[in-house]
Amino acid sequence: MPELIHLKCADNYPLVASLYSVKNSAKETTIKPKGMVILASAIGVPDRYYKRFATYIRDQGLHCITFNYRGTGSSMAEDKPHNVRLEDWGKLDTETVIQFAETYLEHNTSPTDERPASKNLPLHFIGHSIGGQLIGLTPASKRLSSLVLIASSSPFWKRWAFPRNLGILVTARLLIPAFSAFRNEFPAQSLGLGSLKFPTSTAKQWAKWMGQPDYLFNTKFSLDTSTYAALDQPLLAYGFKDDKIAPEVNINCLLEHFPNTQITRRYIDPETLDVGSIGHSGFFKDIFKDTLWRDTIEWLEDLSPQG
Repeated sequence: MPELIHLKCADNYPLVASLYSVKNSAKETTIKPKGMVILASAIGVPDRYYKRFATYIRDQGLHCITFNYRGTGSSMAEDKPHNVRLEDWGKLDTETVIQFAETYLEHNTSPTDERPASKNLPLHFIGHSIGGQLIGLTPASKRLSSLVLIASSSPFWKRWAFPRNLGILVTARLLIPAFSAFRNEFPAQSLGLGSLKFPTSTAKQWAKWMGQPDYLFNTKFSLDTSTYAALDQPLLAYGFKDDKIAPEVNINCLLEHFPNTQITRRYIDPETLDVGSIGHSGFFKDIFKDTLWRDTIEWLEDLSPQG
């Protein structure tokens, strides 16, 4: 079982994270820590969904931490549980987790002869869907060693093919506002948008972002997106041919906002892996342990001087 970590953001909002430490691995005696991975979830997906993938990462010698965004799951503030903005998940929640991970790496990883200081170990980021979309709102993201975006895109309804585009339009313009009315929590499962309820304030904001070709980057939303262009790390982007939520065209539109990163693209056809489907969230099923998961770890390892 992971260790539960209780964090406080800069505005004192509480977060609950799950830490998969190499020192708690059954292979701890043979594997020395090689760094750390932060795993940021998709909207409406609890961090426990990523448990098997996080355990696999830990068993490869990388500490891993997952977390629930504010206003979701166990990350609730008693005084203002639903007064949440999407950008808070990036510039406050993810920021806090990065700061914790940096401190943890510095104080809980034994140095080796090859690496004289534990603080020099890499800190990687893996973002699923909106987790990858928001990373450029996080000031500390400039200190990350690498970025892995899984099914992260810039979802604008006109870029889907007909008739899927009409379904996305109806969802953003009608269904999300209707299901948000007179509620504090958005019933994500009712619309197939995950199993975890999230604040209706974020759902309504998300629908507005989807109404713009440049998504959250539209100036009408007044967000500071300057960090996206400042990021210069290696970036691995996964997309899947059978993903109806994040088609390749929308993935490429998001990647345009990372102009200075060194992008490696993986657009996967499930038939080449001899599996039924991958879709938007299938990457995290352990049937991909020897394919997609192994590929990700090898990509991360190749970034280090030892790799």
